[in-house]
Amino acid sequence: MTSLRQALLDHHLIVLRILGEWYELDLIGQDKEACAAALGEAILAVELREEMVYLQLEESAALRALAAAKGRLPVATFSRQFGEVRQMGPGKLEREEPWLNPVSPAESLWYRGLLFRGFDESDTGLVEYYFIPDELLPKIVAAIPSIEKPVSPAKKVTPLPQNDEQGMADALADVARFIQKTKAKQGGKVAKVQGGVGVERQSGNLSIAPRQQTVSKPISPPLAKPKSVVPVSSTSADRIPASFQPATTLAVDDLTTVLALAQREPLQLPAQTIVAPFLRDPDPDRLTFLIQLALDAGLLRNNAAVLRPTRAAVDWLRESREAQLGLLFTRWQTTGWAALRHIKQLACEGEWQHDPTAVRRVLLQTLPRTTEWNALDALIANIYQNKPDFQRPDGDYSTWYIRDVQTNEFLTGFASWQAVEGRLLEYVLLRPMIWLGLLERSTDEKVKAVRFHARALAFLEKRLLPAKMVEPALVIQPNAVLQIPLAASCYQRFQATRIAEPLPVEGQKPYQLRITPQSLQQAQDQGITPPRVLQFLQQVGGNRPIPISVKRAIERWAEHGTEGRLERATILRVADPLVLETLRNNPKTRDLLGEVLG
Repeated sequence: MTSLRQALLDHHLIVLRILGEWYELDLIGQDKEACAAALGEAILAVELREEMVYLQLEESAALRALAAAKGRLPVATFSRQFGEVRQMGPGKLEREEPWLNPVSPAESLWYRGLLFRGFDESDTGLVEYYFIPDELLPKIVAAIPSIEKPVSPAKKVTPLPQNDEQGMADALADVARFIQKTKAKQGGKVAKVQGGVGVERQSGNLSIAPRQQTVSKPISPPLAKPKSVVPVSSTSADRIPASFQPATTLAVDDLTTVLALAQREPLQLPAQTIVAPFLRDPDPDRLTFLIQLALDAGLLRNNAAVLRPTRAAVDWLRESREAQLGLLFTRWQTTGWAALRHIKQLACEGEWQHDPTAVRRVLLQTLPRTTEWNALDALIANIYQNKPDFQRPDGDYSTWYIRDVQTNEFLTGFASWQAVEGRLLEYVLLRPMIWLGLLERSTDEKVKAVRFHARALAFLEKRLLPAKMVEPALVIQPNAVLQIPLAASCYQRFQATRIAEPLPVEGQKPYQLRITPQSLQQAQDQGITPPRVLQFLQQVGGNRPIPISVKRAIERWAEHGTEGRLERATILRVADPLVLETLRNNPKTRDLLGEVLG
């Protein structure tokens, strides 16, 4: 952070002189460094608890906001609540004298030497901040109680010295300053106080001469009354939904399906058309979300837009469901998957970038860590009032090109917060956090609410819920169809997919896979022989006997291979065999022809 001396040196000399008036210095020299040094000493020496008494409510609130933010806030963020500081050169400063009629609490603090402006690096680049210098911040923090409980400045009366010209002059100057500050506190405008007497001394090129004028402080224009904070949590009967969607572990099931299909044959991106029939939830956004988490976790590898499972995927499949979700939760916190670009009502245009992890951080930091229901609008309102700039830390709401799909208008300025940040928060709450089984949501139309599942609270505490140890066995039917319950081992289903072809899912029915000659051939190509297939079926079936029809079919295939197949085909008939020969020799058509039937 910039030091007080350096912050003062960034001011024009005329501003230093004006600040000097406030701190009872007449800085009439031309040596800017000497002026800044003397003024810095005076600011640090003043009793801020007494000075704070004269602040307006908005000015006090501005200092509290800066103190709460560890001494600095982005200019755009601070200005939105406490107004601007007009930027002027020396000539305009002399003509307009803005310290006599500041337009905002920020400008009022600026001309008291309590607020400064500078640049610093952030995660999003160079950001302009209002700040309190390091040396001054502890004094302001310590003085904040006096802001809230001011002490009357007139509680002490100093007797006027007799026959003491210097004492008389000092007393008159004190009276003038008291009247000036009291009028400022009460809203009166004091232009200048003439005839004040100061102390004259020389310090290098710095002259501290008899006081000519003292600058007053007018009242700042009032800000709009802040909205009251909406209660985030409520336990009243009318806030508890009559029905809700429980948290699930379906993310694990569908990611297992993706891994299994990618194991059977390389999965080409985008995989929606191939994978969707086999998913419990075929939402395209959810699929891209799960694939990205799998890539981030090292469960999948992407080679030229082709997905294949890794060795780490096999280890993940052997874990308990809570551990599997725990890994996905960890990767979700850091993944580059940008929820903002998946909101249907918004069209993000241009090459601008943002931090997609910011919305997750603010939600995990602000959501009440309880399993009680929370109104969705209250959660969003809480962030709006306390951390509105979570996604744009520089407070600049003009650099993103986001268009409202319905109105076709671009959403710029802080007035669009609800349309952008509000929608983003709602999207993450009702989609990714639901997908990962972290939240339960109300299905009651009268109550739009969510609550943490115990699983999420465990993850946040770096632990897992107890795992269910009993896993149901697979059911092998006489028609060579394997039925796999939803609660079955993910690893066993992954392995079963290596020897059987998955069938499209049907509602909440168990997964189904069919053993076919083609699936047996594919298994053998991977080194899985028919005896090993039978051994696997015996094991996953709970050691129940394998249906005799299935066992004989596998043994017969092992002996004779594929003896026949039924398939759909398009047949090309030609009158002359030479035409067929010509087509088979043509590079453009030969790959389109299959086997010759006769």
